[in-house]
Amino acid sequence: MYDAGADAPGLSSPCPPYQSFCGGRCIDTVTDPMNCGRCDNACTGSQVCSGGACTASCLPGLSPCGNRCVNLGTDNQNCGTCGHPCGPGEGCAGGSCVPAVILPPPAACQNGGPPIDVPVPGQPVCAGNLAQRTFRWALCSCRNVVASSLLTTDAFNSATGPYMPGGKGGAVGLNGSLTGSSGFNIGGTVWASAAAGVILSSDATIRQELHVGGQLTTARVMVGEDGFVVGNINGDALTFDGVLHLRPGATITGNVTYKSLVREAVTVPPPCDCTAEDIIPVAAIVAARRTSNDNASVGLDPALFTRGTAPARLDLPCGSYYLDAISISNPLTIVAHGNTALYIGGNVSASSAITFTLDPTAQFDVFIGGTMIASSGLTLGSPAYPASMRTYAGGAQPLDISSGAAIAGNFYDAAALLRWSAEVAAYGAVFAGDFNASADVTIHYDREVTEVGRICPPTPTMCTSCTDCNNQACINGTCGMCTDSSQCCPPLQCINGTCQVSQCPVYADPCAPGNVCPIGFACVMGCCLKYIP
Repeated sequence: MYDAGADAPGLSSPCPPYQSFCGGRCIDTVTDPMNCGRCDNACTGSQVCSGGACTASCLPGLSPCGNRCVNLGTDNQNCGTCGHPCGPGEGCAGGSCVPAVILPPPAACQNGGPPIDVPVPGQPVCAGNLAQRTFRWALCSCRNVVASSLLTTDAFNSATGPYMPGGKGGAVGLNGSLTGSSGFNIGGTVWASAAAGVILSSDATIRQELHVGGQLTTARVMVGEDGFVVGNINGDALTFDGVLHLRPGATITGNVTYKSLVREAVTVPPPCDCTAEDIIPVAAIVAARRTSNDNASVGLDPALFTRGTAPARLDLPCGSYYLDAISISNPLTIVAHGNTALYIGGNVSASSAITFTLDPTAQFDVFIGGTMIASSGLTLGSPAYPASMRTYAGGAQPLDISSGAAIAGNFYDAAALLRWSAEVAAYGAVFAGDFNASADVTIHYDREVTEVGRICPPTPTMCTSCTDCNNQACINGTCGMCTDSSQCCPPLQCINGTCQVSQCPVYADPCAPGNVCPIGFACVMGCCLKYIP
């Protein structure tokens, strides 16, 4: 675990996320085997440093080289195999050393460089704040979610250790209807606001709350916390471990059990930010960077990937860069080495594998004015630090997640249909216009994404909603501490005065730093539970 003292990232440390202040400088403590998780904590023997912990194995997609976990497909010092470095003018792409454009780092890139300022028209926003507002859900859909195969979510925090299966969290929200015909295993809340409601015709587990704006029809379903339902309920074997809040006049048929039933007015507002005012104007953001960027300072040609011949790898230092489009038939890898944003005016069209990735000390935001078309393998980010990789697209053409995809970041396209047609496990979050899964979907939500705004400058305290407060409470027009979860942007809950992604039951609080709980309680899976000898 990361040390919660003065050198811990995100607390009093002068360092960016995933770094600690060791010996007078910022050091990567998420992958460094000599400083794994904290200063001077060396991994020994066959252990590797994975997600800030000394463990026996690496996360999927990464391979052990000595005591370090690396991506053999993109690591310049271990390209294809451990100990195989690429030469001058080359970079690693697809496990081979290829010609690369490696841009010189600007002098302002110390500790990753300044936070990225995203030119949202009329209201520029820090990239970290934009990400933590946008990716509160493991899966968010502006319209419907249809899953004919198993949909599974859980959660972890990449800033406190590597992914471990089964962590609580990983909410699913949608402004339309939810249809599941082959099982749901959701580690967080499910929130469906449309009058068409929720139909789950196979077994399902929802470990936190269930909010339904219409009727609820289920097979055997277990809900770990409270339920909030507007319409009629027809449950084959439906169980709420908490309180069921049901609109007066709504009926219950079938086998439905609950801790208690409260008849009251129930409202389920749309959970995903999909109104015209809320949609991120990706195309306008990209257009603003066409003439206002850092290309000239490093000699980057915006037409680099629209010509017949193009390099197979591009290394970007900190800053904001613009490309006209990406249209390639050969594999391409783009790597960020600081606080970096890449703005792409047109489509990203790749008939071969395309990779956007980053160093453990980097933050990488990619804005695509058009559509992403990746027909032969898409790779985003690293499973060791998914919160640092964010991709925003503005096109309406459907995007297919097919075989060969490796998603370890946060993806946004509020206009498009996202079709999940291959069994792919993702680390991070997905925000789509519509979501349709014909193969098993697993999303490991990274709670750290709701904290990445801590590297941003302070924001104004005046507000009209929790969004203005970067997910925190807006009380009487001022950002402040919450007193109730209704003041938080869903699915966040009010815990000790702050709005957080809850990983604990409603009756338990998270453990304090160092896994400390009050007398009579024990820290179990990050939650203070009553100790029974």
